[in-house]
This record gives sequence, C-alpha cells and structure tokens, in this order.
Amino acid sequence: TTGRHKDLLKPSEVNATLDTIEEWLWGDGEEASAEVFREKLASCKMAMLETFPAFFEERHLFQKQREIEDAEEEEKRRADMVFNEKDDHDNRVLKFAGRFPMAEKNKNEGTELFKGGNFRPAAERYIKALGHLAKLIHVEQQMKDDQHVQAKALKVTCHNNLAMCFLKLEMWSKAADNATKVLDLEGDNSNSKAMFRRAQARMQLKDFDGALVDLNACALLSPEDGAVTKLRDRADKEVKLREAKSKKVYSKMFG
Repeated sequence: TTGRHKDLLKPSEVNATLDTIEEWLWGDGEEASAEVFREKLASCKMAMLETFPAFFEERHLFQKQREIEDAEEEEKRRADMVFNEKDDHDNRVLKFAGRFPMAEKNKNEGTELFKGGNFRPAAERYIKALGHLAKLIHVEQQMKDDQHVQAKALKVTCHNNLAMCFLKLEMWSKAADNATKVLDLEGDNSNSKAMFRRAQARMQLKDFDGALVDLNACALLSPEDGAVTKLRDRADKEVKLREAKSKKVYSKMFG
C-alpha cells in the first residue's frame, strides 16, 4: 500500500477485505442482479469505512485542506493582479510634518471612495497611506511621543478599513491579514471591529474554529451586537456539523 496516509492502513486487513469481496464476485456475484450488485457495493463501502476510519478521515481532511489552499492561492493571484502597485519613486526623507499629512490625505480619500462604493480605488488609497507611514522610519528617532501615537492610530485605521475593502472585494485572505495587523498593532483583542472582520473572512475561508474564537471574543466586548450573535451561531453550527460528520467517518466520501 502506497500513498500519503498508507501508515493508517494495515495490508493484512486490506487484503482480507478484498479477498472477501473477490470470493463473493466469483461465487454468488456471478448470477447477481444489478440491484444486488448495488447493495453489495454499498455494504462494501460501509465495511471499508468501518474497518479503516482513521484513513478515510485523514484523507477527507487532507482533501479539504487542499481545497482551502487552492482557493487561497487563486485569491492571492487575483489580488496580485488587482493590486500590482507601481514602483513608488518618492524616496524623499521628509519630517513627520511633511509625510504624515500625505498619509492622512490618502486615508481620507479612501474613506470617501469607500462611501461611494468604489472599494478597489479605496483600498489603493489606504495602501498608499500605509506606504507614507512606512517611510516615517527614516525620521522616527526625531519624532515626538504624540507623533508616534498619531502614526500608529492611522496605521490601525488604514488596516481596519482595508480589511473591510477586501471583504467587499471578496479577497478573504487579505481581509483576514489586515484585521490581524490591527490586532497585532494594538497588542490585545480589544478591537471588536477587526475581530469581527477577521471572523467574517475566516468563515469564507472555512476556518470555522478560528472564526468562532474571534466571535466569542467579540461577544464579550459587544454582547448586544446582533450581527456578532448571528455569525457566531453560524460558526458554531458549522463546527458541530463538521464534528458530526467526523463521527460518521464521512460516509459520503465515496459519493
């Protein structure tokens, strides 16, 4: 026996199952009707599932993971095509007073574009704003404490707004990544907007466990938020459904 999950199959048990099927085919099976064959096939499938449950469960999970990875790869390809930024030739070293207003202007432009339903141009503006903020690294030693606070707050806003833009554009991985950046920047899980947006993206990526973690945290911060409750119920249902299917050893695998 070869393959990724071969260690979960015992050759002796596989051979014994196949021998039993072969004996039937050369015996009663020779004169069996189509209906009897269908019934026998169904019973053989069930026997295989019951004999090698770990193998079929691992195989199913592997296939699901491959589907998710393929979907993410396609999303990245699409994102690269849509947001293939032109080279930024602005290599000037500007002080905070010169660079920060540029970032703020781009952020405000992005917000206006988003309000008008222009999600892709809005995302491009937020990305440009973050580019300006990144260039503050050249002068960060000269920046005052309140300027660091302003720069961080604007980064948080841009990443949070980008998460929403990418949700609208159905670019789930990018939405989740930007929401995560918000939480990383703030160093805690107090930003319920970012967590909810990441949960929305994770639901689309079929990461129901991750979504449920975010939504449980959101519920603690915003217990009266109906949207959080509704999505949490959906995530919880998906997790329980998966667990139920796992207990049945994915009997529909052979279809």
